[in-house]
Amino acid sequence: METVAWRDLARVLLTMEMGDQTSLAALPAAAERAFQKLCRLLAELVTRTGCQALVARALHLTRFEFPFLAGVRATTNRDVPLEGLQESLGDVEPAHAHEGLVLLLANLIALLVTFIGEGVTLRLLADVWPDMPREQPGSERREA
Repeated sequence: METVAWRDLARVLLTMEMGDQTSLAALPAAAERAFQKLCRLLAELVTRTGCQALVARALHLTRFEFPFLAGVRATTNRDVPLEGLQESLGDVEPAHAHEGLVLLLANLIALLVTFIGEGVTLRLLADVWPDMPREQPGSERREA
């Protein structure tokens, strides 16, 4: 799948974590929950340090487009995988913050696909989010 499809999937997953809350105040908590859930599972596969490395790389890739993430650090703490997230969103417009966090999650997903493949990554995501849509964006291109 292309990067756009990973963004679409990340947007769906982050929206699932947001639930019916739409305020900027709820956004960091939703992103934290998404990364907590994914990192808990990844820590079993690649250790906490491995997960931290993947999240750190995703942060690095995302900061170019969304510099407000410069103060965010990946940690090995399973309860706080993104240290400094709340503080980094201080004066950021909600839509811009949302897109930055979507890209951050999309970059993490793309890294997983690079290392373990698309099929395994999608199965892991389905383990973390059992209610995620089974028909993934861009899947019609894979079948052609």
